[in-house]
Amino acid sequence: MSRIASETTIDITIAPSIALRERLREGGIDLLIGLMPEHDDDFVTHSIVEDVVVVATSPDHPVFDLPRITMESLLAWRWVLPVNTIVSRQWLDAAFQSRGLPTPRAQIDANSIPLLPRLIARTHLLSFLSRHTLNASGTASALREVPLKETTLRRHLGVTYRKEGYLSPAAQRLVTLLRARGKRLFTSALGGGAPRS
Repeated sequence: MSRIASETTIDITIAPSIALRERLREGGIDLLIGLMPEHDDDFVTHSIVEDVVVVATSPDHPVFDLPRITMESLLAWRWVLPVNTIVSRQWLDAAFQSRGLPTPRAQIDANSIPLLPRLIARTHLLSFLSRHTLNASGTASALREVPLKETTLRRHLGVTYRKEGYLSPAAQRLVTLLRARGKRLFTSALGGGAPRS
């Protein structure tokens, strides 16, 4: 098994899930590890782990001095947010709009929020990121979750492949591994324990 693995070549592409899903549909990639798509007859998807996305900021942010944190109170500050083509950003904007509120004011739009915890902590900006990232080694002391049910997004990450597509033996082994041990692999890679929910 290890000899076979050492001879296997893997190309990894990082991009928003929507873009990767189209590449998967077109046959440009074999597997997608990320957000599970809505029901789609072209794909087979297996859940790996729950992902919870929350508002977070530096531990000494003034928001924690408020007697009560509300969605309206969060609008008093500027944010670091995913670009508006990212699903989590669209969800957050819709959460505010559905309550008749303006959307958060983004001072920084970024393709990858997990790369920015130190910036977020130093600037007192609010952000919207996965608890897995928030609890990852090196991030936990820099940022703190802003607890608010209305701004908490629960979703699932999984492995997806084309129902009618060809999967090499190596890809099939990876799917089997992810289904059996994906939750543990995912959380240990981020330096955490079991996923927080």
